[in-house]
Amino acid sequence: MEMVDANGNLLQVDSTLNSDLFFALRGAGGGSYGIITYFVFRIYRTPPQVTSMKLEFDSANMTNMNQVYKLFHAFNEVGPSLDDGIALKMKLDKRSSSITGLYLGPRTEALNAMKEFLSKAPDPSLLEFDQQTFFEAVATLSKSPDKYEVVNPVHHPNFFKAKSFIVNKGKGLTNRAIDSLVNFLNNATCETFASLDLYGGAVNNYDSSSSFIHRDALYCIQMESDWTGNEQTTGC
Repeated sequence: MEMVDANGNLLQVDSTLNSDLFFALRGAGGGSYGIITYFVFRIYRTPPQVTSMKLEFDSANMTNMNQVYKLFHAFNEVGPSLDDGIALKMKLDKRSSSITGLYLGPRTEALNAMKEFLSKAPDPSLLEFDQQTFFEAVATLSKSPDKYEVVNPVHHPNFFKAKSFIVNKGKGLTNRAIDSLVNFLNNATCETFASLDLYGGAVNNYDSSSSFIHRDALYCIQMESDWTGNEQTTGC
């Protein structure tokens, strides 16, 4: 990396030059070290086929708290032991709940890797395991109508507010906390959802050369409210 520091100096930053900054910039966050002007990224080889996953649950499940608890408890119990090749995200709003994910391998292996999770979760109303190339999966998960828009994205202004927090392994949300989360979503004055990114596995196995701190995290919860124009800002 190259970085401009507070004194206007252009610094070379790598494992041998300014190694303390290199450690901090690879995971510490905060944005207070300087302005990065140049990156070199390590590219990882992708498998020839991956599997995008989508599970949807009936809207009735959002009013049946036992079903909501069951979904969360599956996340809590099975999440930390899932295959390192799996990435999962749970999304909840006042109408529905869903899980999307990606497995780095073919469909048959993905189904086997998700078997225990599916046995503990509520029965989904939709279950899709689609074997694709990695690029096709990126387009699918980005919900882009045109897969080439992933390479040349079209940006539109949007209004939102987001807040996130970490839930550590061995805890998970209690039923009381889940009640509070669902009540908040149900009573939101504008379009609001909660997104839970499952950690564990490969995310928790960061090398010690990185300052990434969340090595015992179960998942990250992000609460987000969206609206369409300035006139709605005060209400949301």
